[in-house]
Amino acid sequence: MTPSHPTPMYHFLLENHKHTHPLLFFVLFVCDLAMSSAKKARGRQKIEMKKMSNLQVTFSKRRSGIFKKASELCTLCGADAALVVFSPSGNVFSFGHPNLDTVIDRYLSLVPPQNNDTMQFIEAHRNANVRELNAQLTQINNTLDAEKKIGDELRNFAQ
Repeated sequence: MTPSHPTPMYHFLLENHKHTHPLLFFVLFVCDLAMSSAKKARGRQKIEMKKMSNLQVTFSKRRSGIFKKASELCTLCGADAALVVFSPSGNVFSFGHPNLDTVIDRYLSLVPPQNNDTMQFIEAHRNANVRELNAQLTQINNTLDAEKKIGDELRNFAQ
């Protein structure tokens, strides 16, 4: 019986079998045979980076994975971290420890000021967001006031 791929040990045993005790020869031969026929592990394989067919499912799985890794980094190392991820469909997902705003503000305080146009654009974008949120709040408050007024009229009508 020969191994499928003869090893150096196999060749050594064949050449020196007359000088080796028969039992030792047999044990070494069986061990070498077992080792050579054992399935070799391929280790961690590199995965080719290519665009997946179902982007939303792939994105969701990988997003949760990277958020979990960021959370572990924060927990194990005491690091502060912030992640902002845009999905293929345009949704925004974020993670921050202790929270996103604190980490981003800390980062921006360390980054040297950018050119004036960029800062003006960022400020205009923030102001537009604030105006939009204020408009939504005003609309919700108006709706709430109208609903309260209708409730009061119904109570007065019921009495």
